Amino acid sequence: MKKKTSIGVDIVKLSRIEKVLELYQQKFLLRFFDMNEIKEAEVHRGKGMIAYLAKRFAAKEAIIKARGHGMGLAIKQISIRNNSKGKPFIYFKDRMLRNSQISLSDDGDYAIAFVVLGDRI
Repeated sequence: MKKKTSIGVDIVKLSRIEKVLELYQQKFLLRFFDMNEIKEAEVHRGKGMIAYLAKRFAAKEAIIKARGHGMGLAIKQISIRNNSKGKPFIYFKDRMLRNSQISLSDDGDYAIAFVVLGDRI
């Protein structure tokens, strides 16, 4: 049986995340991020925190795009974590997705995420 590979990409303007965070604070965090992501974000301050959250938000959107729109995937079911060397990886419903790759970056006022999913989630 042939395995299906899918890709997704998303870009987020950091100032958009900053504005939403100023307006909704905890409500925004609790709606889109799990407790591990929130705890890690709090280690960063100022623009570092905004970039951290924006990259993860972009990653979640990219994963949803790779999977296909309207297929019942809740954004909070996805968590982006880092291994001991800082490489990001995808958690979905509390398990690591092994057949996936993710790249996160930010520059200036933008964060971008690119994902490759080896199997449908």
